Amino acid sequence: MLKIFVNCAGGGTSSLFCSKIEKYANCLGKKTQTCFVLDYINDTRKSKPVEKTDLLLAYGGTQFILSAEKAGYIEDLKKFDLVWVCPQTRFFYKQAQQICEGYSIPCELVEMNMFGKMDGQKAFGYLNSYFGGALS
Repeated sequence: MLKIFVNCAGGGTSSLFCSKIEKYANCLGKKTQTCFVLDYINDTRKSKPVEKTDLLLAYGGTQFILSAEKAGYIEDLKKFDLVWVCPQTRFFYKQAQQICEGYSIPCELVEMNMFGKMDGQKAFGYLNSYFGGALS
């Protein structure tokens, strides 16, 4: 299962973006789950079984990354295969990238046009390519 943390200013538009990716992935027969990042973390900390999926999309605010060290979420953040920063918080990207790189967590910026159009198909294609066809 691939786990992607998609983050924006507060979680609203990243939630919508994740739902568009999920909708497209489901059309391809890929089992996909979208959830709020803290719900996912709380479930895994409680050893609650996570539904078997091909792709988990967690959404939330970029502040989650920026405060992860102080809040004790670094080990949780390490569980993600990719941290994907949305365009409206690109001014935090370098800071988020530095934090992630310090813990060997890949961090990328979502392409503005893809995000603005909420293009779930293009986003799924990007993720599939980024992970070497793992979603094929």
